[in-house]
Amino acid sequence: MDKVLSYVNQIMDRADSFNYFVFLSTFVIFLDGILLYAYGISIFELNFSYIKSNITIGSFLVFLCVYSLFMAVVVTGLKFVISQIVLSLPTIEFLQNPDNGNFRKTFAKEYVTTSQMRTYAIKNDNSVALGVVAEKHQETRNLLNLEKNCFAFLSASLLSLAVGFEDSPSLVVSMFTFTEDSSVISFESLKAILVSVVYITMVYIGVIRGCCFQVMPSLYSDRIYFPDDDIKN
Repeated sequence: MDKVLSYVNQIMDRADSFNYFVFLSTFVIFLDGILLYAYGISIFELNFSYIKSNITIGSFLVFLCVYSLFMAVVVTGLKFVISQIVLSLPTIEFLQNPDNGNFRKTFAKEYVTTSQMRTYAIKNDNSVALGVVAEKHQETRNLLNLEKNCFAFLSASLLSLAVGFEDSPSLVVSMFTFTEDSSVISFESLKAILVSVVYITMVYIGVIRGCCFQVMPSLYSDRIYFPDDDIKN
Protein backbone atom coordinates (compact mmCIF):
# COMPACT_ATOMS: atom_id res chain seq x y z
CA MET A 1 0.00 0.00 0.00
CA ASP A 2 2.85 2.36 0.81
CA LYS A 3 4.34 1.74 -2.63
CA VAL A 4 1.00 2.52 -4.30
CA LEU A 5 0.66 5.77 -2.34
CA SER A 6 4.24 6.69 -3.20
CA TYR A 7 3.56 6.08 -6.89
CA VAL A 8 0.35 8.15 -6.73
CA ASN A 9 2.27 10.99 -5.06
CA GLN A 10 4.86 10.89 -7.85
CA ILE A 11 2.08 11.18 -10.43
CA MET A 12 0.46 14.08 -8.57
CA ASP A 13 3.81 15.89 -8.34
CA ARG A 14 3.95 15.87 -12.14
CA ALA A 15 0.24 16.54 -12.68
CA ASP A 16 0.83 20.19 -13.55
CA SER A 17 3.37 19.31 -16.28
CA PHE A 18 1.85 19.71 -19.75
CA ASN A 19 4.41 17.33 -21.23
CA TYR A 20 3.42 14.65 -18.71
CA PHE A 21 -0.28 15.24 -19.49
CA VAL A 22 0.38 14.76 -23.21
CA PHE A 23 2.45 11.60 -22.65
CA LEU A 24 -0.13 10.06 -20.30
CA SER A 25 -3.03 11.01 -22.60
CA THR A 26 -1.26 9.43 -25.58
CA PHE A 27 -0.77 6.22 -23.60
CA VAL A 28 -4.45 6.11 -22.59
CA ILE A 29 -5.71 6.86 -26.13
CA PHE A 30 -3.38 4.22 -27.62
CA LEU A 31 -4.46 1.67 -24.99
CA ASP A 32 -8.11 2.42 -25.76
CA GLY A 33 -7.51 1.82 -29.47
CA ILE A 34 -5.70 -1.46 -28.85
CA LEU A 35 -8.48 -2.67 -26.52
CA LEU A 36 -11.09 -1.93 -29.17
CA TYR A 37 -9.07 -3.59 -31.92
CA ALA A 38 -8.06 -6.69 -29.96
CA TYR A 39 -10.96 -7.22 -27.54
CA GLY A 40 -13.82 -5.08 -28.84
CA ILE A 41 -14.19 -3.01 -25.65
CA SER A 42 -13.33 0.59 -24.90
CA ILE A 43 -11.32 1.76 -21.92
CA PHE A 44 -14.57 2.93 -20.29
CA GLU A 45 -15.71 -0.70 -20.02
CA LEU A 46 -12.42 -1.96 -18.63
CA ASN A 47 -12.56 -3.14 -15.03
CA PHE A 48 -10.57 -5.34 -12.69
CA SER A 49 -12.69 -8.44 -13.18
CA TYR A 50 -12.36 -8.19 -16.99
CA ILE A 51 -8.60 -7.72 -16.72
CA LYS A 52 -8.34 -10.73 -14.39
CA SER A 53 -10.32 -13.04 -16.66
CA ASN A 54 -9.28 -11.88 -20.16
CA ILE A 55 -5.90 -10.14 -20.10
CA THR A 56 -2.72 -12.09 -19.38
CA ILE A 57 0.68 -10.83 -18.33
CA GLY A 58 1.99 -11.91 -21.71
CA SER A 59 -0.57 -9.83 -23.63
CA PHE A 60 0.25 -6.82 -21.44
CA LEU A 61 3.96 -7.22 -22.18
CA VAL A 62 3.19 -7.45 -25.89
CA PHE A 63 1.16 -4.24 -25.60
CA LEU A 64 4.11 -2.46 -23.97
CA CYS A 65 6.35 -3.62 -26.83
CA VAL A 66 3.82 -2.39 -29.42
CA TYR A 67 3.52 0.96 -27.62
CA SER A 68 7.31 1.31 -27.48
CA LEU A 69 7.48 0.48 -31.20
CA PHE A 70 4.78 3.06 -31.91
CA MET A 71 6.62 5.81 -29.99
CA ALA A 72 10.20 4.96 -31.00
CA VAL A 73 9.74 3.95 -34.64
CA VAL A 74 6.34 4.96 -36.03
CA VAL A 75 6.03 8.39 -34.43
CA THR A 76 9.72 9.30 -34.72
CA GLY A 77 9.98 8.02 -38.31
CA LEU A 78 6.75 9.63 -39.49
CA LYS A 79 7.64 12.94 -37.88
CA PHE A 80 11.10 12.87 -39.49
CA VAL A 81 9.71 12.07 -42.96
CA ILE A 82 7.09 14.83 -42.76
CA SER A 83 9.73 17.31 -41.54
CA GLN A 84 12.06 16.48 -44.44
CA ILE A 85 9.23 16.82 -46.97
CA VAL A 86 8.18 20.16 -45.49
CA LEU A 87 11.76 21.49 -45.50
CA SER A 88 12.13 20.53 -49.18
CA LEU A 89 9.00 22.50 -50.13
CA PRO A 90 8.57 26.29 -50.35
CA THR A 91 7.95 27.97 -47.00
CA ILE A 92 4.30 28.50 -46.08
CA GLU A 93 4.42 32.23 -45.44
CA PHE A 94 1.27 32.68 -43.34
CA LEU A 95 2.68 30.26 -40.72
CA GLN A 96 5.85 32.28 -40.29
CA ASN A 97 6.56 35.15 -37.93
CA PRO A 98 5.93 38.38 -39.92
CA ASP A 99 9.00 39.90 -38.26
CA ASN A 100 11.37 37.13 -39.39
CA GLY A 101 13.90 39.58 -40.87
CA ASN A 102 14.46 41.37 -37.56
CA PHE A 103 14.25 38.01 -35.82
CA ARG A 104 17.23 36.69 -37.83
CA LYS A 105 19.25 39.87 -37.27
CA THR A 106 18.62 39.78 -33.51
CA PHE A 107 19.65 36.13 -33.25
CA ALA A 108 22.73 36.65 -35.42
CA LYS A 109 23.86 39.63 -33.34
CA GLU A 110 22.87 38.82 -29.76
CA TYR A 111 22.60 35.02 -29.60
CA VAL A 112 25.19 32.24 -29.85
CA THR A 113 24.88 28.49 -30.38
CA THR A 114 25.37 26.06 -27.52
CA SER A 115 28.57 24.78 -29.13
CA GLN A 116 29.98 28.33 -29.25
CA MET A 117 29.04 28.88 -25.62
CA ARG A 118 30.59 25.54 -24.60
CA THR A 119 33.84 26.45 -26.38
CA TYR A 120 33.82 29.82 -24.65
CA ALA A 121 33.19 28.20 -21.25
CA ILE A 122 36.01 25.67 -21.65
CA LYS A 123 38.47 28.24 -23.01
CA ASN A 124 37.79 30.67 -20.14
CA ASP A 125 37.20 28.05 -17.43
CA ASN A 126 33.74 29.55 -16.85
CA SER A 127 31.54 27.19 -14.84
CA VAL A 128 28.54 29.55 -15.03
CA ALA A 129 28.59 29.51 -18.84
CA LEU A 130 28.93 25.72 -18.80
CA GLY A 131 25.91 25.51 -16.50
CA VAL A 132 23.93 27.69 -18.91
CA VAL A 133 24.83 25.29 -21.73
CA ALA A 134 23.62 22.31 -19.67
CA GLU A 135 20.34 24.10 -18.87
CA LYS A 136 19.84 24.98 -22.54
CA HIS A 137 20.45 21.37 -23.58
CA GLN A 138 17.84 20.22 -21.06
CA GLU A 139 15.39 22.89 -22.22
CA THR A 140 15.91 21.84 -25.85
CA ARG A 141 15.42 18.15 -24.98
CA ASN A 142 12.21 18.98 -23.10
CA LEU A 143 10.91 20.99 -26.07
CA LEU A 144 11.75 18.22 -28.55
CA ASN A 145 10.08 15.65 -26.28
CA LEU A 146 6.98 17.85 -26.04
CA GLU A 147 6.82 18.21 -29.83
CA LYS A 148 7.22 14.45 -30.24
CA ASN A 149 4.58 13.68 -27.58
CA CYS A 150 2.10 16.11 -29.16
CA PHE A 151 2.68 14.48 -32.56
CA ALA A 152 2.22 11.05 -30.93
CA PHE A 153 -1.01 12.28 -29.30
CA LEU A 154 -2.40 13.23 -32.73
CA SER A 155 -1.21 9.96 -34.29
CA ALA A 156 -2.81 7.90 -31.51
CA SER A 157 -6.00 9.93 -31.94
CA LEU A 158 -6.12 9.07 -35.65
CA LEU A 159 -5.63 5.37 -34.84
CA SER A 160 -8.37 5.61 -32.23
CA LEU A 161 -10.72 7.22 -34.77
CA ALA A 162 -9.94 4.45 -37.26
CA VAL A 163 -11.17 1.71 -34.90
CA GLY A 164 -13.70 3.69 -32.90
CA PHE A 165 -16.82 3.92 -35.05
CA GLU A 166 -18.22 0.51 -34.17
CA ASP A 167 -20.66 -0.55 -31.42
CA SER A 168 -18.24 0.61 -28.71
CA PRO A 169 -17.01 4.13 -29.56
CA SER A 170 -13.40 4.89 -28.77
CA LEU A 171 -12.24 7.53 -26.31
CA VAL A 172 -11.50 10.03 -29.10
CA VAL A 173 -14.89 9.43 -30.76
CA SER A 174 -16.54 10.01 -27.38
CA MET A 175 -14.60 13.27 -26.96
CA PHE A 176 -15.87 14.52 -30.33
CA THR A 177 -19.46 13.38 -29.74
CA PHE A 178 -21.66 16.22 -28.52
CA THR A 179 -25.31 16.22 -27.55
CA GLU A 180 -27.69 19.09 -28.22
CA ASP A 181 -28.08 21.51 -25.34
CA SER A 182 -29.95 24.79 -25.53
CA SER A 183 -28.05 26.29 -22.60
CA VAL A 184 -25.38 28.84 -23.44
CA ILE A 185 -23.12 27.53 -20.68
CA SER A 186 -23.35 23.77 -20.32
CA PHE A 187 -21.12 20.74 -19.92
CA GLU A 188 -21.23 20.08 -23.66
CA SER A 189 -20.19 23.62 -24.58
CA LEU A 190 -17.34 23.55 -22.04
CA LYS A 191 -16.30 20.13 -23.36
CA ALA A 192 -16.29 21.42 -26.94
CA ILE A 193 -14.12 24.40 -25.96
CA LEU A 194 -11.69 22.25 -23.96
CA VAL A 195 -11.33 19.60 -26.70
CA SER A 196 -10.85 22.31 -29.34
CA VAL A 197 -8.16 24.09 -27.30
CA VAL A 198 -6.33 20.81 -26.60
CA TYR A 199 -6.26 19.66 -30.22
CA ILE A 200 -5.38 23.11 -31.63
CA THR A 201 -2.48 23.22 -29.17
CA MET A 202 -1.38 19.71 -30.17
CA VAL A 203 -1.48 20.60 -33.86
CA TYR A 204 0.54 23.77 -33.30
CA ILE A 205 3.23 22.17 -31.13
CA GLY A 206 3.35 18.70 -32.72
CA VAL A 207 2.84 19.54 -36.41
CA ILE A 208 3.37 23.24 -37.16
CA ARG A 209 6.42 23.55 -34.90
CA GLY A 210 7.43 19.90 -34.56
CA CYS A 211 7.37 19.16 -38.30
CA CYS A 212 9.12 22.41 -39.32
CA PHE A 213 6.13 24.16 -40.89
CA GLN A 214 7.21 27.13 -38.78
CA VAL A 215 10.88 27.44 -39.62
CA MET A 216 12.42 30.02 -37.27
CA PRO A 217 11.76 28.34 -33.87
CA SER A 218 13.20 25.07 -35.21
CA LEU A 219 16.39 26.67 -36.53
CA TYR A 220 17.13 28.76 -33.46
CA SER A 221 15.96 26.52 -30.62
CA ASP A 222 19.55 25.91 -29.45
CA ARG A 223 20.56 29.59 -29.25
CA ILE A 224 21.60 31.30 -26.00
CA TYR A 225 21.32 35.02 -25.36
CA PHE A 226 24.87 36.37 -25.07
CA PRO A 227 25.43 39.83 -26.63
CA ASP A 228 29.23 39.55 -26.76
CA ASP A 229 30.86 39.64 -30.18
CA ASP A 230 34.13 38.21 -28.86
CA ILE A 231 32.57 34.81 -28.20
CA LYS A 232 32.11 34.18 -31.94
CA ASN A 233 35.74 34.83 -32.82
